[in-house]
Amino acid sequence: MKKNYFQLFLTCLTVTVSIVPLFMFSSCGSDDNPSSTEKAISNLFAGSDLVERKWESECKGSQFFGASSKRRYEFKGSGFEEIVLLHEDADCKTLSGTITYEGEYQVSSNQLNNETKDIKFEYSKVRATPHTQKAVDELNAIKLCEHTDWGLDKEIDLTNTSDNIICPVKKTPNIKYNLFIIDGNNLFLGENDVDTEGERAIEVDRDNPYHKL
Repeated sequence: MKKNYFQLFLTCLTVTVSIVPLFMFSSCGSDDNPSSTEKAISNLFAGSDLVERKWESECKGSQFFGASSKRRYEFKGSGFEEIVLLHEDADCKTLSGTITYEGEYQVSSNQLNNETKDIKFEYSKVRATPHTQKAVDELNAIKLCEHTDWGLDKEIDLTNTSDNIICPVKKTPNIKYNLFIIDGNNLFLGENDVDTEGERAIEVDRDNPYHKL
């Protein structure tokens, strides 16, 4: 019996020692501008079903280059990537290009609806990559985002030109707000990301699920 108590004491001591430094380190941030560590801890507790997972939409028509597209979210710690997969065919079979946004996100409780949670996306970078020669030629011909150096599978950072009129990507850096719910193997977001917390949707858009990969 003494041995069991001693083992329990060691287990509790180990857990305490491993957790305390995280909270000590996270306290270095502020409430208005939390650190990456604080966001990671908050996301772990408030959105544990979201963290360390990838979620992908169904195939849809594309308003960018290509005939169809999918959107994928990848969450890890305090960071995320939002990847737009562009295809030259109508059923998302032949990949023609990708647009990748990256940044940090933060999950919090929703005060109006206990079933959903709020999410804040802090976009910091955007880059694009053409995957077919046809896409390369078209992008160079129109000087998309002020670039004429597009190449096959060559990734180009568009952050500094993302607000250009001929650069049809999200302006980056930027902050967007939304809400979400996870139901089984599906992630549902609000219909649109919005610019302010007050504009956040009341309900998620269940017609457009993101499936867990």
